[in-house]
Amino acid sequence: MVILSAILAFVIGIVALLMGLKLHKQNKAIKSWAMVKGKIIESKIISSPNYWRYELTLKYHYEIDHQTYFGGKIYPLGKIYNSQQNLQRFLNELSQNTLIYYDPDNPQQSCLKPTPISWFLLIFSMGIFCLLIGLVFVIVII
Repeated sequence: MVILSAILAFVIGIVALLMGLKLHKQNKAIKSWAMVKGKIIESKIISSPNYWRYELTLKYHYEIDHQTYFGGKIYPLGKIYNSQQNLQRFLNELSQNTLIYYDPDNPQQSCLKPTPISWFLLIFSMGIFCLLIGLVFVIVII
């Protein structure tokens, strides 16, 4: 049972580190994407199934070469959850005409902001922590 736990912790650690690297690579790509002024056409804060947090949903449109595109992602991963007050503060900071990142090779792919560095730190920390737990289990068993 202990060996299975060590293997599981080790695998979770590797997966978390790989996800963090993928997210970092994606974030670097997004920072090199083109930006265009877009218009937020809908925004609302809704209660999520967990009563203690809320979800922000947005819809926006932007135009590239006389073609209109629609998006809804705030961050590359999509939705954000937080307290109602924090989400309202985030909404207040956005203007109706906000800059939107879009992939020049695939203009349908867009988001408002790159992934916050805190997400990378959380994923990397979790990965390293799980790897260390797995290694400690193996060292203790041997």
